[in-house]
Amino acid sequence: EYYQVTGASERELRAQLKALGPERHHALTKWTLSWSYPFAIEGGRCATGPITVDVKMTLVFPRWTAPASAPPTLRQKWSAALAGLQRHEDGHREIVLRAAHDVLQTLGSLPPYTSCNELKQAASTAGHRILDRSRREHDAYDELTKRGTTQGAHW
Repeated sequence: EYYQVTGASERELRAQLKALGPERHHALTKWTLSWSYPFAIEGGRCATGPITVDVKMTLVFPRWTAPASAPPTLRQKWSAALAGLQRHEDGHREIVLRAAHDVLQTLGSLPPYTSCNELKQAASTAGHRILDRSRREHDAYDELTKRGTTQGAHW
């Protein structure tokens, strides 16, 4: 997704990015991760059937319609900052995809349980543990990269 900015100067672009950016960021990766599976009864015990992991992800970036009067230096700075934003959000995307893979692997390795309710609880606990870890990874990534500044995502 994109949001439109139209500033004619660095100051105007900075103000528009701050005012119009998603959740006070210049760019953002929004995501949800969920999973499902049928129960499979094996020898009187309950196991997971084929697991489905669903990832919904939207990356939100600014789109600048540069006025004809925009100097080449401003255009170059915009291109560099946009490339930095892309690098940074790609990092968030990778964290989400890794979490999805981990959920698939973890739930697939759960042993059969005495009851399907026990299995459901174990799967929920394991999946939410991965989601919590993923959220911490996003926070650590933002801290490490200074919210993308070290990757060129600064204006």
